[in-house]
Amino acid sequence: MNIGPLQKIILTEKESKLTIWIELSRLTEYEVYDEAGGRLLSVILKGPFEARPRKENLYSFDFYDTEVRDAIVALAKVAGVNVVVDDSVEGKITASFENLTFEQALGYILTMKGLGQVRLGNNIIIAEKKKLEESFGVFEVRRFPLKSILPEKAKEIVSLVVPPERIAVDETSRALVVRGREEEFHQIAEILGKVDVALETRTFYLSNNIYEDEAQLQKIRELLKIIIPEEGRVNYDFLQKAFVIRGTDEEMKACEELLSNLDRKLPQVMIEAKLLEINREKVKDLGVTWTVGEKTGEITFGELTLGGAMERQDLVDITIKALEKKNLARLVGNPRILTLSGKTATIHVGDSIPFRNLTRDAEGNILPGELQFLDVGITLEVTPVLTQEGTVVVHAKPEVSTYVEREYVLAGLTFRDPQKSIKNADTTARLRPGETLVIGGLIR
Repeated sequence: MNIGPLQKIILTEKESKLTIWIELSRLTEYEVYDEAGGRLLSVILKGPFEARPRKENLYSFDFYDTEVRDAIVALAKVAGVNVVVDDSVEGKITASFENLTFEQALGYILTMKGLGQVRLGNNIIIAEKKKLEESFGVFEVRRFPLKSILPEKAKEIVSLVVPPERIAVDETSRALVVRGREEEFHQIAEILGKVDVALETRTFYLSNNIYEDEAQLQKIRELLKIIIPEEGRVNYDFLQKAFVIRGTDEEMKACEELLSNLDRKLPQVMIEAKLLEINREKVKDLGVTWTVGEKTGEITFGELTLGGAMERQDLVDITIKALEKKNLARLVGNPRILTLSGKTATIHVGDSIPFRNLTRDAEGNILPGELQFLDVGITLEVTPVLTQEGTVVVHAKPEVSTYVEREYVLAGLTFRDPQKSIKNADTTARLRPGETLVIGGLIR
């Protein structure tokens, strides 16, 4: 043992008695204690003890064109070490050692010839590394520090080279500890060198489109996560309309290309609306006929019918002017509005009718409430979408509202409240630039 003055401990059993011999290197004071109710015997050797450095034997050898097996056996005999040399150890060696320990000399020889060793007790078995791996399951251990890739993800990738049971994950230092062969280590280093690269952080601002709520940016984020699936690496700031992304240079280029395709400038669409009010009694049987290509269609005013698309706007203008000239129609409004493709434009022509609701005080008396307004008139919501073919898909929602006064008597007083009446339509049509969409029959 060589611990302080303690040399060795010898146990002998004879006639059902166990004798413990403690061999010391010099005279030493000691104390013996019976502890834990006779279940623990403590022997204390009193110091202080001087540390005695372990003395290792040094050897000098000269080998010239000597069989490796013979060199190892000669070295072991001189050092008094038991050694077993496998048949896989072949070749010759020329070496000259001066004042080396047995471990140093043996290590140099094994390294030069690509051999390995396994120690079983006081015995050393020497063979080719592959032979030792097959016979004893002995592998070298190599640690691979990780830069940015998640350790579990790295383990999944490295398991393509070595079995998962030979890979350990060190979460504290973010590293993989792998047991394997030298050629496997080379493959692992090459793979990690490609996938485990330093990450950079970049901010991408969205400036070409209009984003009205976070749901739109969330959809873009889901598309970006196809490129970078790891959580926490793709984030956005809704107020600044920006994405903050952490990734490799290759991932950044892919994200930049995707965002440039998604965040494109929306084309603008000019919408011209003509709101025509027609005397229903005077034109009950009036019809307007037009021709589109070889097909003929009809708009009938006075019924809720959807006309269709006209190729020439001047036909509509001529019809409107003819009706106005005969005092059968009145052009209520001719607004023009510019909007972006996919964004809704709203046109409203009408009035706000004031009224008061009745309330009661704590004593039950009827009192006029706060002044409120009822909006009536004509409202048109139009959402144009410009397609790749150059056509415009138009989603139109016209609404015509009027009111009548409802008169009632309460507590001897006469009151009037406006009652709203609504007529609306909802349609989608595909038009070419310059074509006209006619919607008729919203009766007031």
